[in-house]
Amino acid sequence: VSNCNNTGNINATQNAGGIAGRFKGNVKISSCMNSGTIKVDKDQVGGISGSQEGGIIEKVSNTGTIKAGVNAKAIKRRTAGGIIGTQWSGDVTEAYNSGTVTVESDTADKVDVIGGIIGYQYVEGNGSRLSKAYNKGSLGTSDAVGAIIGHKVPTGIVEKSYYYTQGTEKGIGSETDSSTV
Repeated sequence: VSNCNNTGNINATQNAGGIAGRFKGNVKISSCMNSGTIKVDKDQVGGISGSQEGGIIEKVSNTGTIKAGVNAKAIKRRTAGGIIGTQWSGDVTEAYNSGTVTVESDTADKVDVIGGIIGYQYVEGNGSRLSKAYNKGSLGTSDAVGAIIGHKVPTGIVEKSYYYTQGTEKGIGSETDSSTV
């Protein structure tokens, strides 16, 4: 998928994005952008894709509002990211977010994760990589909030990624803080 633009609003149960709901396999999203509002009842929502399992996402941007957990009574984790909600594996490079990313919290027994670029980076198979990303979007409050990644497992790779914030967000919500990740 290349050279695409979503301006429409999307409401879904889970796995929703401005370009793809669930991105899986040896495929590529390139030079695409989202400016629509993307909301899911449960989890895995992003400006470009709700979840990524392999492949490459490059030269993408989001300026739309991203919101997870609108009606998530039976789910334990809600993930939202400016570009990807949950990255299981694959590469993301040259990604930009200026949209607002939030998770609606209703009870304390849920784990809510918000990331300016990726909500939850969980490594499977050949791993996950994020490079050359920039976030200046507003982020809501959550259990794990990161201006770049909300929650990152130690084997995921993040490089040459930057953020601007007027709040107290760390670059990676679950790891050490640095304005250059």
